[in-house]
Order: sequence, then C-alpha cells, then structure tokens
Amino acid sequence: MLYEEKNLPLHLALLMKRKSLALTFIMVLLLLAVAGTLLVRVGRANPYDEDIYNAPPVISIFSPTQNAASTSNVMLNFTVSKSDGWTTGANTYAGILRNQLLRVKILIDGKLYRSVEVNSYLTSPFSYSENLQNLADGRHTLSLETDCEGWAYNFHELHKRKLWYKAFSDLINFTVYANPPKIQLLSVTNKTYEASDVPLTFTVNGTISKLSYSLDGLDNVSIGGNTTLADLSNGEHDITVYATDIVGNTGVSETVHFNVEVPFPTTMVIAPIASVAVVGAILAIYFKKRKRQTK
Repeated sequence: MLYEEKNLPLHLALLMKRKSLALTFIMVLLLLAVAGTLLVRVGRANPYDEDIYNAPPVISIFSPTQNAASTSNVMLNFTVSKSDGWTTGANTYAGILRNQLLRVKILIDGKLYRSVEVNSYLTSPFSYSENLQNLADGRHTLSLETDCEGWAYNFHELHKRKLWYKAFSDLINFTVYANPPKIQLLSVTNKTYEASDVPLTFTVNGTISKLSYSLDGLDNVSIGGNTTLADLSNGEHDITVYATDIVGNTGVSETVHFNVEVPFPTTMVIAPIASVAVVGAILAIYFKKRKRQTK
C-alpha cells in the first residue's frame, strides 16, 4: 500500500490531505477577494459607472437686442429653458435626481447689477423682465450668468452628491442716450440784420433723427441741417431750433431775438422823381409855346 510505503498511519495521511485541501480553498478565497477589490477600484475609476446630471440651460435674451439704442431706462426681457440633457426627475436607489436653476445674475459692463433668485426645476421656462434704470449715457454690455445644481450618482456605492455649475448667455452690446441733444446756434445772434435773408447755422451732438426750427413762435419747420431764413420782414424776430435723437429725446436750443431792418432803396425813389421833373419841364415848355402862338 502507498501509505505503508511511507511508513505513515492511514489516519495521519488522511489528515494531511484534508489540510492541503483547506489551504488550497483559503488561497482561492484570498485570490477572489483581491480580484474583487481590483474590480471595484477599476469600476470607481470608470466614468460610465457614475451618472452626471448637469446640463447648462438655454438662455434667450429678447430685449435689449444686439446693438440697440435706448433711453436711460432699458427694458430687459429673457427666458431660461431646460436643455436636452436637463432632467426634472430621475428615480434611483439614492433618491430622485434632478437639475435645478438656483439664480440668474444680471451683469452690466461685467459688473453685477442684480441677482435674481429662482430655485426652479424648469418644468416650464423661467421668464423674467425688468426695467434697468438710470444707466449712464454711452455704450454698454449686458450678459447673464446662471447658477445651477446637478447630481452625480455612483452605481457601486449607491449614493449621490451635489454638483454646482454655471451657464452663460451671449454678450449683448447696446447704447444708451440718457440726455437730449445739445444745440448751439452759430450764425443768428441778438443784433440787427440789414438783409431779409439771414443764414441759420448751428451744431448738434449725438445721432439725430429729426431737425426743425420755430420762427416767431410759429409751427415747427423741418430742415435737414443748416439753412437760410428767407424773405424776413422788417422788425423783431426770434428763432428756436429743435433736435430729436434716435430714441426720442428732444433737445431745444436757446431762443435768440434779432431784428431785421432792410435799408429803403433810395436809388429807386430818385429815378421816379427825376422822371416827373423831366416830364414837368417838357409840359411847361409845351404850354409856353402854345400860349405864344395863340397871341
């Protein structure tokens, strides 16, 4: 017998065989444990095992429009809508996961003008309008920035964690005309003119859509620029110029009072008098000769 050749009793040989099998089984379990740990680590490093619930929303600005002109009070009108990746409710073992719009920041010239608290899951678009008041004269930029909340869900550990992210609108450029145009009269001054035609020249700042003047308080007369006040009668007059910019602000010049005194045309008067004198002399000679002939 095999056991007899090694000079071992049968019960000892069976015991050693059992210990060998147990040791082999333990080694297999340890190998499986190590392999499982490596698989878990690999799974955690795999991005596909963690779902990320964040998707920048869609920001649409309707007013002001690009390169628009406005008064110092600018109407702001925009909406924020969910994008294709936005979720309003994913049910997992860790609970319901959904994106949320927390707030919208209004930036004028890169600086915070106002922060609007929203706290919406965007099941319907978020709409907002406001009159931005007392903006300075000149060119400005407008942009919107959103603060959003998302989730990361880990399938191995069955837990979720919050993620915060932002979304940005396009940059809108616009110009504010806060003050009415300024007009300076150049040619008409408070003096007496010896002509019935008086030139009207002036300067005006800004982008102008309409020019007009009022003479002696009468209805405004539209003009395209510098002009001439023609056929003025002798006497006192006054003139005021108006300018309207592209957003409707109207500037008014000072009212200038002046006088027109066209000299009396003496040459035209002397000529008729001389003619009468000549005709009178001729008639006198004629009647004198006639009187002599009758004698």
